[in-house]
Amino acid sequence: MRELFRAGLLVICLIPIFFQGVSAWNVTQLTVDPSGQLTTGTPVIINGTIEFAPSLNQTFDTGHGLLIHTDLENAQWNYSIILDGRDSPRYSATGPLLIISGWLVTYPSSVNESMRLTIEGTLPSADRIQNVTSIRIQEFDERGRIASDTFFETDGTDIHEKSAPPPRPCCSPVDLTEENQTLCLHEKVIAEKEVREASVPVIKVDGMIADLKFNRSAEYRWRSSSISYSSALTKREAAMDYLIMANEQINKCNFERARERARDAYHKGNESFNDILLQPTIIADPPPPRNGRIIAILIISGIATIILVIAGYYWSKRRKRRSLE
Repeated sequence: MRELFRAGLLVICLIPIFFQGVSAWNVTQLTVDPSGQLTTGTPVIINGTIEFAPSLNQTFDTGHGLLIHTDLENAQWNYSIILDGRDSPRYSATGPLLIISGWLVTYPSSVNESMRLTIEGTLPSADRIQNVTSIRIQEFDERGRIASDTFFETDGTDIHEKSAPPPRPCCSPVDLTEENQTLCLHEKVIAEKEVREASVPVIKVDGMIADLKFNRSAEYRWRSSSISYSSALTKREAAMDYLIMANEQINKCNFERARERARDAYHKGNESFNDILLQPTIIADPPPPRNGRIIAILIISGIATIILVIAGYYWSKRRKRRSLE
């Protein structure tokens, strides 16, 4: 009986390990058109694909999100999720920031998933942005912290205007003493951290909206029951505008102003999130579980049953042998 108990205990201990999901992604097929050195105001098109490498039971962590940034002016984003080679409807957005909710890109690990991304914009002038970033992708957790080993960035050194003088970055040692440079870099890190934290409510709002779209009956009742739907979306857009302004202030080295805009974004994002939480239909109509979760539970239950049956067989066999002796 002791052997049977040990086998059952082992299965119980392994179940939490089986449910731990670790997502991974990488950027492939990134192209910048036209290539080479360009002049200010030149239209630029960036194409790329984000490949999601599934781990255990899902392709991405539902509670996380992707924050994608570009320094191109008048940026227009188009992206679509590709599942098992099939392209989904395209999404679009404008502005230098794009936030992708984990709810949108989380699928069972059996699904081959990628996201096709296109950015169209114009090359900014060197006096407006000191260091042009073509594209930057960061993954954030529920608290706005950068997830480890989840960072991608490509700068615009290939597309700088040839005749323009090399721009000086923020906190340049040419302009500042060593002590002031250290202080400047510290303020920049704090400002960037507050901007990341301010994006968390927006990611949560996008996740809840995606959740409602998955459960369409709840979304319909929510839209028809009150005006909070439009209010939540309006506040979400305001939060995004503040995030955009905060990033622009960081590019201009106005870190205190960037932190102010980040706080404004955080408050607006939380107001939007609270508008959604106050809706009773969300509590009354939770989304159905994803098929991948059900399959994982069935597989683990099956493994546990098999181990218990085998342990019981050997335990009964050993007991008979002892009785014969």
